[in-house]
Amino acid sequence: MFIQELHEYGYNTYYKVLNAKDYGIPQNRERVYLIIILKEYDNGKFVFPEGFDNGKRLKDMLEDEVDEKFYVNTPKARELIEQPGRGGRGSIDNHQWDLVQTKQ
Repeated sequence: MFIQELHEYGYNTYYKVLNAKDYGIPQNRERVYLIIILKEYDNGKFVFPEGFDNGKRLKDMLEDEVDEKFYVNTPKARELIEQPGRGGRGSIDNHQWDLVQTKQ
């Protein structure tokens, strides 16, 4: 419906699910990207760029040893879970967590 409405307003919409790992980011993170172009300026030739592998992996970016101060202790973790919104960076909601499918 969103794309149809944009079309009615005079826009062409291109969308695709892209994974950050395919574009030089050492993270497996899929996102939907939308490119919205006013029809009068769109030549109809837009294509999403091809992915590439630059060889970087997350393990290449991580430190071998991490200071203890960067770990969340059990009481702090419990506080974040039991009292959303009081733990440092604001509320804990769907926008801050990736959805993961689990077997039931």
